[in-house]
Amino acid sequence: MIQRILLDVDGVLANLRVALAAKLNRPMPYEAGKRYGFQTAPLWGISAAEMWCGCDRTFWAGVPLMPWAHELVNELELRFGQGNICLLTSPIDEDGCVDGKQDWVKEHFPAYRRRTMIGPAKEFCAGSPKHALIDDRPENIDTFAAAGGSVFTFPAPWNDGYLEAACPMPAVHRWLSSLDE
Repeated sequence: MIQRILLDVDGVLANLRVALAAKLNRPMPYEAGKRYGFQTAPLWGISAAEMWCGCDRTFWAGVPLMPWAHELVNELELRFGQGNICLLTSPIDEDGCVDGKQDWVKEHFPAYRRRTMIGPAKEFCAGSPKHALIDDRPENIDTFAAAGGSVFTFPAPWNDGYLEAACPMPAVHRWLSSLDE
Protein backbone atom coordinates (compact mmCIF):
# COMPACT_ATOMS: atom_id res chain seq x y z
CA MET A 1 0.00 0.00 0.00
CA ILE A 2 1.33 3.43 -0.98
CA GLN A 3 2.03 5.69 1.98
CA ARG A 4 4.07 8.55 0.56
CA ILE A 5 3.65 10.63 -2.58
CA LEU A 6 6.51 12.39 -4.33
CA LEU A 7 4.89 14.88 -6.68
CA ASP A 8 6.73 16.35 -9.64
CA VAL A 9 6.28 20.07 -10.30
CA ASP A 10 7.15 20.97 -13.93
CA GLY A 11 4.65 19.40 -16.31
CA VAL A 12 2.40 18.22 -13.49
CA LEU A 13 1.70 21.30 -11.33
CA ALA A 14 3.58 24.03 -13.21
CA ASN A 15 3.04 24.75 -16.90
CA LEU A 16 6.70 25.12 -17.84
CA ARG A 17 6.16 24.71 -21.57
CA VAL A 18 3.60 27.56 -21.68
CA ALA A 19 6.11 29.76 -19.83
CA LEU A 20 8.86 28.81 -22.28
CA ALA A 21 6.61 29.46 -25.30
CA ALA A 22 5.77 32.91 -23.94
CA LYS A 23 9.42 33.71 -23.17
CA LEU A 24 10.51 32.61 -26.65
CA ASN A 25 7.47 34.16 -28.36
CA ARG A 26 6.71 30.80 -29.98
CA PRO A 27 3.48 28.82 -30.34
CA MET A 28 2.93 25.72 -28.24
CA PRO A 29 4.39 22.90 -30.32
CA TYR A 30 1.85 20.23 -29.34
CA GLU A 31 -1.20 19.03 -31.24
CA ALA A 32 -3.88 17.19 -29.25
CA GLY A 33 -3.90 13.44 -29.67
CA LYS A 34 -0.30 13.18 -30.91
CA ARG A 35 2.69 11.79 -29.04
CA TYR A 36 5.93 13.78 -28.85
CA GLY A 37 9.39 13.30 -27.39
CA PHE A 38 10.21 14.85 -24.04
CA GLN A 39 12.61 17.47 -25.43
CA THR A 40 10.77 20.63 -26.51
CA ALA A 41 13.64 22.69 -27.99
CA PRO A 42 13.90 20.59 -31.18
CA LEU A 43 10.18 21.12 -31.83
CA TRP A 44 10.91 24.85 -31.97
CA GLY A 45 14.04 24.31 -34.06
CA ILE A 46 16.39 25.65 -31.39
CA SER A 47 19.03 24.23 -29.06
CA ALA A 48 18.43 23.50 -25.40
CA ALA A 49 20.91 26.28 -24.56
CA GLU A 50 18.82 28.77 -26.55
CA MET A 51 15.64 27.58 -24.87
CA TRP A 52 17.01 27.89 -21.33
CA CYS A 53 18.84 31.21 -21.93
CA GLY A 54 17.33 33.88 -19.71
CA CYS A 55 15.44 31.43 -17.48
CA ASP A 56 16.36 33.28 -14.31
CA ARG A 57 14.76 33.39 -10.87
CA THR A 58 11.94 35.64 -12.10
CA PHE A 59 11.15 33.24 -14.93
CA TRP A 60 10.91 30.19 -12.66
CA ALA A 61 8.87 32.03 -10.03
CA GLY A 62 6.41 33.14 -12.71
CA VAL A 63 5.68 29.79 -14.37
CA PRO A 64 1.88 29.48 -14.46
CA LEU A 65 -0.05 26.77 -12.71
CA MET A 66 -1.55 23.89 -14.61
CA PRO A 67 -5.35 24.24 -14.58
CA TRP A 68 -5.71 21.12 -12.40
CA ALA A 69 -2.82 21.79 -10.00
CA HIS A 70 -4.83 22.59 -6.87
CA GLU A 71 -7.41 19.89 -7.61
CA LEU A 72 -4.62 17.32 -7.89
CA VAL A 73 -2.93 18.36 -4.65
CA ASN A 74 -6.30 18.45 -2.83
CA GLU A 75 -7.16 14.92 -4.06
CA LEU A 76 -3.78 13.61 -2.92
CA GLU A 77 -4.07 15.34 0.45
CA LEU A 78 -7.50 13.78 1.03
CA ARG A 79 -6.15 10.34 0.19
CA PHE A 80 -2.68 10.38 1.78
CA GLY A 81 -2.61 13.40 4.12
CA GLN A 82 -0.54 16.52 3.59
CA GLY A 83 2.27 15.15 5.78
CA ASN A 84 2.77 12.24 3.37
CA ILE A 85 3.24 14.38 0.26
CA CYS A 86 6.43 16.04 -0.88
CA LEU A 87 7.05 18.13 -3.99
CA LEU A 88 10.02 16.80 -5.93
CA THR A 89 11.45 18.88 -8.76
CA SER A 90 14.56 18.79 -10.89
CA PRO A 91 16.37 22.08 -11.60
CA ILE A 92 18.26 23.11 -14.67
CA ASP A 93 21.88 24.07 -14.09
CA GLU A 94 21.39 27.84 -14.35
CA ASP A 95 21.58 30.61 -11.77
CA GLY A 96 18.21 31.45 -10.27
CA CYS A 97 16.45 28.19 -11.06
CA VAL A 98 16.45 26.75 -7.54
CA ASP A 99 15.54 30.07 -5.91
CA GLY A 100 12.81 30.67 -8.50
CA LYS A 101 11.33 27.21 -7.94
CA GLN A 102 11.30 27.88 -4.19
CA ASP A 103 9.55 31.20 -4.84
CA TRP A 104 7.00 29.39 -7.02
CA VAL A 105 6.21 26.86 -4.29
CA LYS A 106 5.96 29.62 -1.68
CA GLU A 107 3.41 31.48 -3.83
CA HIS A 108 1.28 28.59 -5.09
CA PHE A 109 1.64 25.89 -2.43
CA PRO A 110 2.88 27.62 0.73
CA ALA A 111 2.10 24.59 2.90
CA TYR A 112 4.82 22.75 0.95
CA ARG A 113 7.61 25.31 1.44
CA ARG A 114 9.38 22.91 3.79
CA ARG A 115 8.13 19.81 1.98
CA THR A 116 9.93 20.37 -1.32
CA MET A 117 13.07 18.65 -2.53
CA ILE A 118 15.00 20.04 -5.47
CA GLY A 119 17.39 17.74 -7.29
CA PRO A 120 17.65 15.65 -10.43
CA ALA A 121 18.13 12.20 -8.86
CA LYS A 122 14.50 11.44 -7.99
CA GLU A 123 15.22 7.71 -7.77
CA PHE A 124 17.05 8.30 -4.46
CA CYS A 125 13.61 8.88 -2.92
CA ALA A 126 12.23 5.52 -4.08
CA GLY A 127 13.50 2.85 -1.71
CA SER A 128 10.12 1.17 -1.21
CA PRO A 129 6.96 0.34 -3.12
CA LYS A 130 5.24 2.40 -0.40
CA HIS A 131 6.77 5.52 -2.00
CA ALA A 132 5.10 6.65 -5.24
CA LEU A 133 6.39 9.17 -7.75
CA ILE A 134 3.87 11.08 -9.85
CA ASP A 135 5.83 12.46 -12.80
CA ASP A 136 5.37 13.24 -16.49
CA ARG A 137 8.88 12.37 -17.66
CA PRO A 138 9.27 8.73 -18.77
CA GLU A 139 12.95 8.55 -17.73
CA ASN A 140 12.10 9.64 -14.17
CA ILE A 141 9.33 7.05 -13.98
CA ASP A 142 11.65 4.29 -15.23
CA THR A 143 14.55 5.07 -12.87
CA PHE A 144 12.23 5.48 -9.86
CA ALA A 145 10.51 2.14 -10.55
CA ALA A 146 13.90 0.45 -11.09
CA ALA A 147 14.97 1.76 -7.66
CA GLY A 148 12.00 0.01 -6.03
CA GLY A 149 9.38 2.75 -5.90
CA SER A 150 5.83 2.82 -7.21
CA VAL A 151 4.98 5.18 -10.05
CA PHE A 152 2.17 6.95 -11.83
CA THR A 153 2.93 8.47 -15.23
CA PHE A 154 1.10 11.78 -15.29
CA PRO A 155 -0.48 12.20 -18.75
CA ALA A 156 1.43 14.53 -21.08
CA PRO A 157 2.06 14.85 -24.83
CA TRP A 158 5.53 13.32 -24.33
CA ASN A 159 4.52 10.07 -22.59
CA ASP A 160 2.13 7.14 -22.98
CA GLY A 161 -0.70 9.22 -21.49
CA TYR A 162 -0.68 11.61 -24.45
CA LEU A 163 -4.34 10.92 -25.30
CA GLU A 164 -5.39 12.18 -21.84
CA ALA A 165 -2.91 15.06 -21.64
CA ALA A 166 -5.53 17.81 -22.04
CA CYS A 167 -7.65 16.40 -19.20
CA PRO A 168 -5.49 14.22 -16.93
CA MET A 169 -7.60 14.08 -13.76
CA PRO A 170 -9.71 11.07 -14.86
CA ALA A 171 -6.47 9.10 -15.24
CA VAL A 172 -5.43 10.22 -11.74
CA HIS A 173 -8.79 9.10 -10.34
CA ARG A 174 -8.46 5.69 -12.04
CA TRP A 175 -4.99 5.28 -10.57
CA LEU A 176 -6.17 6.22 -7.09
CA SER A 177 -9.11 3.81 -7.38
CA SER A 178 -6.77 1.03 -8.49
CA LEU A 179 -4.87 1.40 -5.21
CA ASP A 180 -7.97 0.13 -3.37
CA GLU A 181 -8.14 -3.12 -5.35
